Amino acid sequence: MSWLDIDEHPLYRLWRYSDRWFLSDDTTILVKHNFGEVRKFLFESKDDNDFFHASEYKRKITDALYINLPNAWWENEASANNIHESLKCLAGAFFCGQTNNSAKRNLCVGSAYIIALMAHQKVYGNADIFINDPETWIACSHASSPIFALQEQETARTSAIALYDLFICLFTPRHTNQESSSGKSLVRSVCFYEAGRVLKIQLNWNAQKPSLDSPDSLAKINSKTFQQPTINMSQIAKNTRTTILNLWCQMAISESGFMSPGVVYMEADTIVIASTK
Repeated sequence: MSWLDIDEHPLYRLWRYSDRWFLSDDTTILVKHNFGEVRKFLFESKDDNDFFHASEYKRKITDALYINLPNAWWENEASANNIHESLKCLAGAFFCGQTNNSAKRNLCVGSAYIIALMAHQKVYGNADIFINDPETWIACSHASSPIFALQEQETARTSAIALYDLFICLFTPRHTNQESSSGKSLVRSVCFYEAGRVLKIQLNWNAQKPSLDSPDSLAKINSKTFQQPTINMSQIAKNTRTTILNLWCQMAISESGFMSPGVVYMEADTIVIASTK
């Protein structure tokens, strides 16, 4: 582990580790742009060199995310391909937060899943609820469907951090009586739908109901905020209200116009991330 890793934001760590991922040049041996080249050593290993490359490919991704991903995710070709394509929308040489490449991409449904997984790891020290189903990625052929428009580099990074901050706030226990005070996750279930175009994260608390530390529900607090004549913004994620506002602003930014090709919302006890493309 590098000394930089100790206090570094998980997303900045990922971007630092993945700086040359997905390039097609000869210097990029493992995390290549074309999954067809990766599958040769992941699924058609012929010698010790191929087995070594397969092991190193998985290690590089695990190290960058700082999460022990299950081997089962890499044992199915469709699953491995869908993860590979989703990572292109969050890290490496084709994520618009790291490149000006003409074929650049921004956050997709699959990369939102990865960001949520990283946030859960930060809050609970594990990502079990996100990685315990070995078939999670198999049917997600459209997980790379976008939820953000293309943005310039710093804006795209800020957008990813805004989504991460929202997950941190929604996953973090509010009081000592909540289940997670004993280490149990507030996340009840995580599922992809529509071949990966939709991601739903069910929590064990409800945005329509007051919490024990507030007389108002999250829905009511949010409604009051948006009815004010002047909305006070803060780039620092101070609480759930400010993270919602920050994400709302980031999703309005587009290089080609305004607003995003996807939605992020919460309805009752479920966070929904969906692409319209």
